Amino acid sequence: MLKVTRGDVLELIGRVTVVSVATLAYGIYHLWWAKPTPSVWHTWVPIVGAIASVILTAAYSEFLYVPKGTKSLRLALTAYAGIVPYLFSIYLMAVLGIGRIVGLFTAFSVGSLFAGLAWIVFGYWMLTGFWLITEMVRARDEGRLVAEPPASNKKTPPAS
Repeated sequence: MLKVTRGDVLELIGRVTVVSVATLAYGIYHLWWAKPTPSVWHTWVPIVGAIASVILTAAYSEFLYVPKGTKSLRLALTAYAGIVPYLFSIYLMAVLGIGRIVGLFTAFSVGSLFAGLAWIVFGYWMLTGFWLITEMVRARDEGRLVAEPPASNKKTPPAS
């Protein structure tokens, strides 16, 4: 039986966060400084998607610490909200990555080529990070993994 610490989970959440911060910066740049203002696919979707992905990935990772068999509306909504980081990483690879590379057929630019490849790598990195979190939750449900609960602030008396 494998044992997962809080640090292992935070490392995977960090993967999603790093990509989301880069995407957030991209969206803000295109919203405020790019003239003429690009479409919503290059402004608001990166901003909202990045923020939602980080929040929902952190919420989804809490499934590792919920007692097995617990049922509630909050947990059900969190499980369904886990699709947002998946869709956002596919958006990064398809729209910002492949879409930019397809645009090279009309006007070639080495910068656009590298940017498109970078978005594909970022999207894949985010996708695999969230996939590993979902696999941890599944392994915990199947009994193949034990998640070490987060340390509490309560001090335990020393054993005599």
